[in-house]
Amino acid sequence: MFRRRYRGGQRLLFRTLHALSLYFPEVGYVQGMASLAATLLCYYDEETTFIMLVRMFELRGLEKLYRAGFGGLMQALDEFEGSWMKGGQISRRLTSLGVTPTAYGTRWYLTLFNYSMPFAAQLRVWDVFMLLGDPDPASSAIAPAFGGSLDVLHATSAALIDGMKEILLKSDFEGSMKVLTSWIPVKDEELLMKVVKGEWKGRRKRRAKGGGGSCGGGATGGGEERG
Repeated sequence: MFRRRYRGGQRLLFRTLHALSLYFPEVGYVQGMASLAATLLCYYDEETTFIMLVRMFELRGLEKLYRAGFGGLMQALDEFEGSWMKGGQISRRLTSLGVTPTAYGTRWYLTLFNYSMPFAAQLRVWDVFMLLGDPDPASSAIAPAFGGSLDVLHATSAALIDGMKEILLKSDFEGSMKVLTSWIPVKDEELLMKVVKGEWKGRRKRRAKGGGGSCGGGATGGGEERG
């Protein structure tokens, strides 16, 4: 759909991204936005795609991720490391190797996993992100930057890392980076989403109780609804 230069899909993509950059002049165009627009253009016309992108930016915290200097992105990755990964076995291993979330999470968060997992699995994550990405009132004092609106992305990241647990615990720096930045062949979408659900629900329960720290499976510590 997007391969022919200056034709068809590329023209739709250009017009959508141009409109988005005009609507958010402080953000402009940032590499990574194209994958978001392209995914939506597979299903919607350009006007609807533009509207959906605006709503995702304004209501799901994506505008902060793309701001100049990527301060919002760094906040999101710090949030993931501090509230979802901290204290877990894999977290300790990656920390000892010097592998931080910025090394692998940048592409995950800016493209919503578009370049990191099969398209069908990506769409499942997007569906849940759109459905459950409203800010969490219980998180206002704990995560003021995003208010819990990125919890689905955090839960997906934790689930993916959890699935790589055995490899990561045995890998050196180069091996860990290769695994985390490569294409992730999700073979069972239902299992992936079950683990994501467990991570998401566990974190919400702990936050509602006023607790911090980690939740979920092997990537983060304790766990419920393991697949």
